[in-house]
Parts: sequence; structure tokens; C-alpha cells
Amino acid sequence: AQPDKTTPQGKRDRAMLYLMAFTGARSVEVQRARIGDLHSNGHLKLFVQGKGRSEADEPLYLVNSDLVDAVYSWLAVHPKGRDLAAPLFCGLGNRNTGKPLSMRTIRDLVTGYYKAAGIVDPRKTTHSLRHSLVTNLIKHGAAPTQIMTVTRHKSLDTLLNYAKEIDRDTDPVEGLVDYGNLGK
Repeated sequence: AQPDKTTPQGKRDRAMLYLMAFTGARSVEVQRARIGDLHSNGHLKLFVQGKGRSEADEPLYLVNSDLVDAVYSWLAVHPKGRDLAAPLFCGLGNRNTGKPLSMRTIRDLVTGYYKAAGIVDPRKTTHSLRHSLVTNLIKHGAAPTQIMTVTRHKSLDTLLNYAKEIDRDTDPVEGLVDYGNLGK
């Protein structure tokens, strides 16, 4: 189930979900993002602060056309307009209009869309969108160093935790073993 493209909430949710799915943005990065963190000079980029507050801002490249359209569609109805200090993803209710979404709200929105799509699995979380991104990049031949750049991982070991056993049932790696002609 996709968010409704015609309502402000649907536009916000679509932009947020697409951002997480196409860039691997962490929940905390979505929660901290401000309108002023968006920049364009050839590609639309969102500069995010990493997991630790002492880390330098890093760019997320928003290059998927559906993602870019979703972000601009949301910005067109954002209740804070072009206030660069305003949260990129904010509440729309009577008491929280323009205020940043809480981490809990972001998690609840994502799991709600999973459920609406028929995916009822307590292990599916906002972080599952990062796993899906890594899996997709591996399946399409991205190099590990490229994936580390996108996911902003410092360690190959961390990346390998995401990548283990992709396609294990459909294409077991043991099929690559070849000892040549064994007595035939």
C-alpha cells in the first residue's frame, strides 16, 4: 500500500518512505533533517548528520526520479513553506503542525505501511528499508565500496552483516564450486 499522493500526509509519508528506501537514510537522519539541508547543484542532495552528533554532515544523493518528485511534491504543501530551519518531515495535526516527527511516529508510520501492504512481521522495521537498499544494490552489481559510501558504513564487516545469505535458497553459493572433471 502506497501513501495517498493527493493529501499532505500522503505526500509527506511518500517522500519520507522513498527517502529511506532509495538512499538508506536512518530514522534518526530523517528525524533530524531540515528543509535547509536540501541542496541542488546537478543532483538533489540531502545533507544528514550521522548516527553520532560529532560526525560531519554527509550527502544523500536523491537521484531516483520518483523520490525527487515525492520530495518536491511534499515541499509544495509543507506547512512551514520554505523556512530553512523547519524540519523536513513534520507533524500535520492541530497540536504538532510544523514540529519534527518523533522517532516513534516515524517507526509507526513505516510499520503501518508494511501492515497496509500485507506484511505483518514484527521484524520489519524502518531499518529493514536499509537492508532492502543494500540487497538491491548487491543484486544490481554495486561494488562493496560503493555500498559502504551510500550506507555511510565505515567497516566492511558491518556491510557484510546486511549482505549475508542473499539469495541463499534460490542461488546457493555452493553451486560455484568446481573441482573440474572428477573421474568422469
